[in-house]
This record gives sequence, structure tokens and C-alpha cells, in this order.
Amino acid sequence: MAECKLANYVRTTIATATVAVDATTFDATDGTVFPALGAGDYFYLVLVRASDNAKEIVKVTDVTTDTLTVVRAQESTTALALTAGDRCEVWLTAAALEDRFDLKVPIAAIVNDLTTGGTAVPLSAEQGKTLKTAVDAKVATAAIVDNVTSTDTNKPLSANQGKVLKTAVDLKVATADVQNVLTSTETTKPLSAAQGKVLADRMEFQAKRQTVLSGETNSSGRADFLTYTGKTVTLDTTAADLVLSAAAGYDARGPVDIVGVIDADLTWTDPDLTDNTTNYLYLDYDATNGWTVGATVLEPEYATDEPVTPSTGQHWFDLTTFKMMVYDGADWDEEARVMVGEAVTDASGNVTSTVCYALRGYYDSGENSSNLANTSTILTNSLGYRWQHVGFRAYARQKAGKTWVPFHVVGLSAGAVYGSSIAQITLNTCRIRTEDYTTQAAEHGVSQGGYDTNFQVVQDIRVIAQRIW
Repeated sequence: MAECKLANYVRTTIATATVAVDATTFDATDGTVFPALGAGDYFYLVLVRASDNAKEIVKVTDVTTDTLTVVRAQESTTALALTAGDRCEVWLTAAALEDRFDLKVPIAAIVNDLTTGGTAVPLSAEQGKTLKTAVDAKVATAAIVDNVTSTDTNKPLSANQGKVLKTAVDLKVATADVQNVLTSTETTKPLSAAQGKVLADRMEFQAKRQTVLSGETNSSGRADFLTYTGKTVTLDTTAADLVLSAAAGYDARGPVDIVGVIDADLTWTDPDLTDNTTNYLYLDYDATNGWTVGATVLEPEYATDEPVTPSTGQHWFDLTTFKMMVYDGADWDEEARVMVGEAVTDASGNVTSTVCYALRGYYDSGENSSNLANTSTILTNSLGYRWQHVGFRAYARQKAGKTWVPFHVVGLSAGAVYGSSIAQITLNTCRIRTEDYTTQAAEHGVSQGGYDTNFQVVQDIRVIAQRIW
């Protein structure tokens, strides 16, 4: 029987250079992602033209390697002229749902005996009645026990409780299968409670709104999605799509966010960038044009109250309504806009450096052995926020193999007496200074767990900085 096929997460692009509006075949970049089709089977495919985001639904009746045979302009859509690189995606369309629900069983296929068998045909109501009579004759329904606390030895357990017990048995895991690392790729084995705590600690202040959620990273796992040459900055999606969330306030159901996926490179260039200054780069969304680039030379402000004397073009993220507002010289206008980084230009307009803002507003310095006692060190956290919006945690250990111990943070100024002090000194950097740990322990009653009692020098420092809203 012919069937409408469905599949999850199917996305590729058109490989054929040009596809005319009356073309019924074209090549996809990767034909292996599509559902397998049997005789008479088909699936619905959404074609998205990159130039204007226009969409056409087609019915795919055959996939041979990468070549698709289609029926154009389905579900009241219009056939589009397409080119290589335009997207092909399997969506759950109205027609797909209707086709799946229209699968009916012919009356002649109904089996009216208990001997024929068959896994794809239904049993008649008459035979169902026969079976019920047989079952009732064996066990009184009222006698079936639907709990696992009964002590009756002459009553049967319900199938429901059998299912509950089977589920409980299936949930048992061999201790040896528990994964105690975050790098495992196992899909059928559980993560240890210890590693769950590691994730929970990382998520304590994890920012999920008004931020870049994921994108290209460097070997240290930090954001690395901006490149530059001459007067141009490129948002690079070669190795990974950029995923971001623009906060759009709240409604009766809770937070409202616009989540976008950038799967093709975007560029900032003249006149997007201003010469001889720091340009704050953003991505802007509207329903007509999708995600586009922009920049401002005014440092964005994040506060519950609007700036007192704003300049035209000032960005203010309202921490009460969770909306990005832009001042037009008279009023504040709401925009779906996310700051993603910075670009510094020289007097000729050439880009001299860029900053990619930290993914999800989270920075982990990792082991930093340059922080010895009584030493002040600058760390680049690339958060893009002033200190009022950043929470810090500091950890230290005497040497490799020793336990990481939280440091007592005693002030925001470098040079504070005893312990560890952290200061956010720019949008994207913080300074940490450590003092004699033995003295700190004596002065503040901090446990030295895992340390030698007479050590005077801290070898390794680790700093975690997170956006706190």
C-alpha cells in the first residue's frame, strides 16, 4: 500500500545549478538524508529559496542516489525558480497529515477467525467478543490485582502492573555502564551523578535568552565565529551554524524568544562599520528579511531603567521587560536584536581586531598556571557586559592532582588583602589576584582540603564568569 513517508531533521540543499519552475527532477546535495521510498511511496518536501525565503511544497515520488523526481507546487504553493544552495527540508505539512490519517482498512481485509493470523490485518469485533468470553471464563476481571503491594497468592497481576514492573526492570543499569565523563558518545548508557553535578554547576547562571547559543568554537571551546580581512568582518558558518536567541519580552505563557539559525556566512563591511573606533556588532531579525547584520559605535546598556540622556542610536536592553530598545532621537523602539561581538577599526576603516561574545554568557578560564600568589593577571572572558551583570567564581589548587578549592573572594579591586580578588575591568576582560593561601585560611577560616598544610604558593587558578540575568 502506498504510504506518505515522514522523517525528522531532514535538511540538505539543491545541487543542480538552476531548477526551472516546470522542472520535475533535480539533484540534492545529499540524497541519503531522505526517507526510503517503496513502490508508490512518497513524501512532501519544502523548498526554500535563499534569496527571498520564498517556499514551495513538492511531492517527491522517487529518490535515486541524489536525484529527486517531484510533483511541483503542492498544497496551494507556487512553483519557484531555484538555484544551487537553496534549502530542501522535510516538514510536517497539512497534506502529509491528511494522507496519513486517510489510511483506511478495507472491510474485506478484516479477519473473522482466530486461526488465520497476520500482523497487518484487523480482527473482527465478533472474534473480539469470542476472545473476551474466553478470557472472562478463565479469570474474573474483578479478581485481577492492579497494584504491586497485594499479598494474594491466588489472584493474577494486571497487565498494567506487569508493564510497570517490566519498565522498572528495564531501567536497571549495570554499574560498569555508568559514564563518568562528559566526552562519552554513548547513546544508551547513563551519565554519573557526579557528572550531572558538573553540568548543574555550569548551568547555575547559564544565560539562555538574548545571547548566541552555539556556533563555531576554537580548540579551547570558546566562541570563534568572526573572521576579518581588510574592511570586512565575516560571520563564519563553515564548521557550525550560528544559533542565537533574541528576547522579545513575555506573554501569558512565559518568556517569548525568537530563536534563529544562521547557516550561511554574513558580512559586515563599509558602510556597516565606522572608521577608527569600536563597532558593536549585532544581528537583527524581522519577518520579511530574516536575520541581517548591523553595527553601532555606542556601547549597549543593560539596565532596568532607561538611560537618562540617550544619544540617537543608543541600544538599551530593558531587564524588566526583557526587550532590546533603540532610541530614535525621540522615542524608544523595540527591536529583535542580539549583540554578537565587536570589531575595532583604524583610521582607514580596516578591521584590526574582533571579539566574539562568549556563548550563552558563560566563560571558563580552565587551568591557568600563570596565576601565582601575589600576582595580578588579566583574563579575557569576552562576555560583553560590565561588572554589574557578571557573577564570578574562583578556584585554586597547589599543583596538578590536588583538589580544586573555592577561593574566598574579598573584593573587586586588585591588591585586596588575603584570598582572591576579581575585578571586571572592561566589557571583555577581568583581573584576578591571589594572595598567600595559608594566610587566607587562617584569616577567614577557609578549609585547605586536599592541600599541603605548609604551602605558600598557588600553582593553578580557574575562574568561571557568567552573566547573572
